[in-house]
Amino acid sequence: MAISAKTCAITATVGFAAAVAVLYITKDDKIETTLTGKEVKKLFDELFMQMQKCVAARAKEVQTQAAMLAQQGGTIPPKAIKAFFKQSFQTDLAGVSKAAYDEMGVTEVEVEAAVKLYEDEEDVAKSVKRLRDLYMNFAGEEDEKPLEGLEEFDLAKAMEVADCYMDSFIETMASIVASVKSQGQDVSDPAVNQSVMMAFQKMASDKADEKIMKTFGISTELFQAGLQKHQESKEMGMLMQQKQMMQQQAFMQMGLKL
Repeated sequence: MAISAKTCAITATVGFAAAVAVLYITKDDKIETTLTGKEVKKLFDELFMQMQKCVAARAKEVQTQAAMLAQQGGTIPPKAIKAFFKQSFQTDLAGVSKAAYDEMGVTEVEVEAAVKLYEDEEDVAKSVKRLRDLYMNFAGEEDEKPLEGLEEFDLAKAMEVADCYMDSFIETMASIVASVKSQGQDVSDPAVNQSVMMAFQKMASDKADEKIMKTFGISTELFQAGLQKHQESKEMGMLMQQKQMMQQQAFMQMGLKL
């Protein structure tokens, strides 16, 4: 899909805004819900996995368009990419959320109330935060106040942390594959392959967050803000592309079908 000025200028509809609003819940004591904390966690885990697929698809669209323009000696302005990512995330989240809510037989209002009700439960809060972080990272949403430590988070540090973060994905997948094989299962089997990929989607981000915190003492929020700060860096772009290729090669060497 071509990224035009018209596409980037489209104003988010009420549906888009509502889809994103569930990530920023405000208290409303008048709203009640029958959802359990377990159901809320399951819902947001599903939304996260579905949105990861959407993010990958949208990123591929941009890569394809960028390659086409590069052949003509052109480039996509960073602001246009950011605007496209933000709008497409909202569009995709609106569709994915509606399908999930319909399947569960609940409304957006009920989900908002449930998130607020169970906000102190660690598992629920973690699942909601993971989806919010995906939105913040992909759509380029920024907090009004800069994070402490962001000013000192230079390109060299951002690349060092990103390198560690991306490597953790391979480590996590290797651990999952080893566990599956130890149970006598064959990862080349389509059903097993799918199970492995689903397990990876659930665990990868959390494991990567834990690794950079343990290694550098850097929070996920600071890391994501650092990536946004240096998103126009050619060096960072090259590093991320290189690490993604290495990840794909490593997964295939493990016998996985991507």
